[in-house]
Amino acid sequence: VDAGLVETVLPRQVLESNGAIYSSTDPSDPIASSQKVQLTADTPITHSIQSFAPNGGLRKEVYMESMSSCPENLDVLDALIDARHQLAQSLGFESYSHRFLQDKMAQSPQAVFAFLQDLQHRIKPVYKQEMEVLSSVKQQLEGSAEVEPWDVKFYVKLLKAQAGIDPNELAPYLSLSNCLNATQILVQQLFGIKMQEVELKVGERWDINDDEDPNSTRFIPKEEQIRKFIFWEEDTGRELGVMYLDLHPRPGKYTHAAHFTVRCGCLKNGPGSEYQQPIVGKYSLHTCSSSPCSVVFHSHSHHILLRQRIICLQPCFELALVCNMNTGQASFSSHQEVETFFHELGHALHSLLSRTNFQHLSGTRAAMDFVETPSHWMEHYAWCEDFLPLLATNANGEPIPEPLVQGLSRSRNKFRFLEMQSQIVLANFDQIVFGARQGQRVSPKEVWALIHRQSGVPFADGTHWFTNVGHLVTYGAGYYGYLYSQIFASGIWNELFHKKSMERMSGEKIWKKLLIHGGARDANVMLEDL
Repeated sequence: VDAGLVETVLPRQVLESNGAIYSSTDPSDPIASSQKVQLTADTPITHSIQSFAPNGGLRKEVYMESMSSCPENLDVLDALIDARHQLAQSLGFESYSHRFLQDKMAQSPQAVFAFLQDLQHRIKPVYKQEMEVLSSVKQQLEGSAEVEPWDVKFYVKLLKAQAGIDPNELAPYLSLSNCLNATQILVQQLFGIKMQEVELKVGERWDINDDEDPNSTRFIPKEEQIRKFIFWEEDTGRELGVMYLDLHPRPGKYTHAAHFTVRCGCLKNGPGSEYQQPIVGKYSLHTCSSSPCSVVFHSHSHHILLRQRIICLQPCFELALVCNMNTGQASFSSHQEVETFFHELGHALHSLLSRTNFQHLSGTRAAMDFVETPSHWMEHYAWCEDFLPLLATNANGEPIPEPLVQGLSRSRNKFRFLEMQSQIVLANFDQIVFGARQGQRVSPKEVWALIHRQSGVPFADGTHWFTNVGHLVTYGAGYYGYLYSQIFASGIWNELFHKKSMERMSGEKIWKKLLIHGGARDANVMLEDL
């Protein structure tokens, strides 16, 4: 693509640090009128260009390349669909979806389709209004009212910026230290839990070697290194578990936000025995020392839930939360990063605060259409008007001004239904390709195009973004669970935390009636009990 156009969005050093390759040009060559740059299909780059490039031609070029990448995965997905269908039928199920859903909250494909159809019916008028707004603005700026798929992110960002707040005005209030201090206060007030930072032991870290030379290219500044927190119950002094934070990008690191359970909690030797405390973390597969265990990873960025072998540390519940703050500094580059942090923190608290007999039912090892509920619940704190003055303060300790709080509040739901409609499209697609068959298997590409057109979601022929959606492997027939969980989380917030976001009674209730059970209790019963 044209390097000059790309650099109106991202500077050269950012592009090169993300794998971009510039072509060599001869200034005396009249044919080489502009330098070209070859970009990677990494989400941060393509997302930035589609969101902020004023040139529609550049947005289209990047969109078409990124949304038609990995064509070899079409055959892989076909083979996966066939294998799952054969497995399900050999076990007496009509389809893979029927088999997968038998022990989930929805229980059947019919119930999932009914949920998605009802949700789509409810949001249709507002979705149509939002699309009309995009169309009107595009007509004014480009002379064309037809909203193409590569236009959506750009015009949504543009209109949100106009109606909301200036990101530069918000930035001074989004420091990592403020976020962690506010989190410590939050868990203390909600649950009576002390979140204490401690130094990592020798051999415990995975970002750099303990004896790394400060002059080495691998060396990481102290403020960007992995951090460790121990959770204590204040009343009893009981240690509940360990959380690692791996928040900053570095070469070779996983590029998205995630929660990893390094070791689940459980009774070590049956009833009455010692409890194995959980170890959790924000981000990163890593190797430590001692005994092997499973890693469960939950991603906020439409990637995978994966299980790998890993070596863990101590006899306690440990967890790693992994993010990649775009600035690489001790501050968040956007409010969206703050929301992502709290989303993953919700998963971490689910793992840390559960107490189950068996580790395969601990924390986030719950029904897939329920497991995102705690993380969506915690997202509300990034927007909560009661909590924001504590969460967002500047270098002088001054809380975020009320106009900025109100601006954030206004921006939260603006164009929300465009995103929701896209989620409904993907959830329907997921159900159809893994669902019952009438004769031959349907073509995923044809289903993808048909659902977009039926839903009124902009679509470009030849694209197949679903070949990059790892959740079709790990959340196959369960992608609707994100929407399901959002509704549960909103109900919990409105019932227990709206205007009382820091109250101990509300925190105790969600801990003792929901989080503590992990996946060991029927989710329907837990929600009714709340």
